[in-house]
Amino acid sequence: MTKHNFKLIVNSSLALVLVGNLVLPVSVLAETVPPTRPVKADICNRITASSTEFDRRLAEREAKLAEKRTERDAKLAENRTERMEKRTEKREERSENRDEHFAKLMERADTDAKKIAVTNFEIAVNAAIEARRVAVDAAITTFRTGVDSAITSRKTAIDAAVVAFEASTKTAFDKAKADCIAGVDKATILATLQASLKAAREKLATDRAAANNTRDAMKLLIDAKKAAFEKAQTDFKAAMEKARTDLKAAFGETSSDEDSD
Repeated sequence: MTKHNFKLIVNSSLALVLVGNLVLPVSVLAETVPPTRPVKADICNRITASSTEFDRRLAEREAKLAEKRTERDAKLAENRTERMEKRTEKREERSENRDEHFAKLMERADTDAKKIAVTNFEIAVNAAIEARRVAVDAAITTFRTGVDSAITSRKTAIDAAVVAFEASTKTAFDKAKADCIAGVDKATILATLQASLKAAREKLATDRAAANNTRDAMKLLIDAKKAAFEKAQTDFKAAMEKARTDLKAAFGETSSDEDSD
């Protein structure tokens, strides 16, 4: 659940009560009631109506939230697929370029020793590239798994916060209705209801903040992926340096770099 969606839930919920008829001063409430209708009954009816509207608006917000989550998950999957396809496409293109380069090297090999050196160079380069690919792909998989886990944990925490909020607000309205029936002073009913709804809102905000506090977890995932990429590249460069050195020894000249994945 995004921060914006939470605000929509909270603001729409509170607006129904804190800005609506229920929070009007007692004197104003009294002025709006026709003389032939009991004041107490009018307030009780308003509380019931506001409770119903409150539930309707909240259900509306939750439906929109579910829709946003579905859209977000679909977009995340789409982005991942696009990145994977681009990565695969680049790897295939670079593989073709390497094959052409290996063929040119073999054409230049005018002795058996040089031909063997080119073959060994090709084997070493392909092995180095494959090792880097495996390391990079593993790092990406680990990162994505961590992100998915963080998203799931956040969703679970936020859903629990919303459930608690709904329960608290229902309890608040139920008490207000019961107090009406019991004949409690209308000012007391309204004050208690406002205080209970405020407490529910504040708890929701606190729970939401805790659920959204994923920055540290995401930083760990990003740093771990970066470290894995850097190690894969360092190992790759070391393997390539040895392969080039061996080729130079056979050809007596510097071979071009083969450092593309």
